[in-house]
Amino acid sequence: MDSGEVAGWPRNRWELSAAESYALLYGPKSSKRSQPFKLAVLELVSRRVLQLAEVGKSGFFGSRKIAVLSRGEGRTDNEVLLAVRDLYFACGKTVYRNGVTGVEVKTLAEQAGRLYSSRKGFTEAVVMKALAEQGLYTREQRSFLGLIPHQRWAPTRSGEAARAKLVVTMRLGESQFGRWVDRQPNRALAYLGLMGPAVLLMEPLHPDLRRLREEHERSGDSTGSGVAGDGSEGDESPQEDAPDFGDLDFGGFDLDFDFDVLSDLDGAFDAIDSGVDAGGGDGGDGGGDGGNGGD
Repeated sequence: MDSGEVAGWPRNRWELSAAESYALLYGPKSSKRSQPFKLAVLELVSRRVLQLAEVGKSGFFGSRKIAVLSRGEGRTDNEVLLAVRDLYFACGKTVYRNGVTGVEVKTLAEQAGRLYSSRKGFTEAVVMKALAEQGLYTREQRSFLGLIPHQRWAPTRSGEAARAKLVVTMRLGESQFGRWVDRQPNRALAYLGLMGPAVLLMEPLHPDLRRLREEHERSGDSTGSGVAGDGSEGDESPQEDAPDFGDLDFGGFDLDFDFDVLSDLDGAFDAIDSGVDAGGGDGGDGGGDGGNGGD
């Protein structure tokens, strides 16, 4: 599909993980300090490396629902995701009443807090390190009042260019994706194939992603070939054959991922906030844009 006429359309697949993409945009210091860790957990779930289950847990005041992570069949070679996966492996496992064996999300977050507290948090120790190894960020020597030396993270020229590209491409999706789902599902699928896990950063897209998946399911075709849409901007343009989900290489990111899990994890993510922040937070030593974006 020729999408060259669409301003901001990505020319190549975005290769960074969701956590790396977030840190690229905002640097190590943002108002959502544990967000990279949250995104890494979400991406592991979306890649089926980990599975999420809601189980009942008995307590002094009765039973309550908790979010538990168990081992999945998926694979990844991303350094940031492997760090969280290995952290999961290192945690003691619990067998719950429904037979699920795994680790409570809160426990995983608390473990991350303890492990990375001496290294200024998960983002500083793992995510920024990965960006530096890819030449997107570097450590600059600075001094306070010309007397006290310190280091701060700063984007390289390549990092600034990548961040600018990501901002433009995200804005395109956030403004057009809903219309693509309605009129040009092929274009919506192609956009997802190019953006991959970076879509986890784009919360306004998540309801439309659900609609796209539901349309795919309603087609009654397990291969997804029943999704159809326009090939151009007008309603009267000839339709194109819609590719099935398997025709596009999504880099291991599963577009059948149930985005309802995002709302299911709200409470669990509160645990990640408290767990990661208790270990020193992800604030780093400055740098970045403080959560204001890279534009």
